[in-house]
Formats: sequence, C-alpha cells, structure tokens
Amino acid sequence: MTHSRLFPGFGAGEAVAPLAALGFTDASYGNDMCPRFVNLSRRLVVWVDHVNPAERECEGPRFTVQESDEEGNPRFNGAYVCTDSLPEVIQRLSHAVGPF
Repeated sequence: MTHSRLFPGFGAGEAVAPLAALGFTDASYGNDMCPRFVNLSRRLVVWVDHVNPAERECEGPRFTVQESDEEGNPRFNGAYVCTDSLPEVIQRLSHAVGPF
C-alpha cells in the first residue's frame, strides 16, 4: 500500500521525493496512525503526520524520525528528530553518518 491510498489528505506527498533521494521507501500500513517511510540500511523510520495539527491523532510535531529493526519495523525507544520542518528532517538525515 502507499501513503496516498491509506492516508489521503495527510499531505505526505511533499516528503516523498526528498526522502526517496535519501533511500527511504513508503512503508505505510493501514494500522499506522500516519504515513511512514523506511530506510532499511540505516534502520530508520520517518513518520509524516497530518499537515493540519488539529487533524493529528496525537499532539506533537508533524515529522518524527525513529530507529527501526532490520525489517523496517519501528522501535519505540525514543525519537531522534521531532519537528514540523521537512527541511530540518532532510538536513539532519543528509548529514548523519550511519544509522543516525
């Protein structure tokens, strides 16, 4: 499945090209609260929540970067980056060496 089919209206499309350029692929799943993109070699997950803060299921920033296991499943042991800024996410991911 893709984020656009599972989460229409979330506005995640703006993140697809920059994340794909960094090796992330759409791993959105119907039981997730929002779209997610994974990079298996770096073991990272990027969550992209609704563009409208009032529509988000959980309070917080729009973008969250977390560690994943070797299959791309998120590990809920904290977040590396939490922000409303896609450029900040891309900048941090671009300059990180290794997993993060």
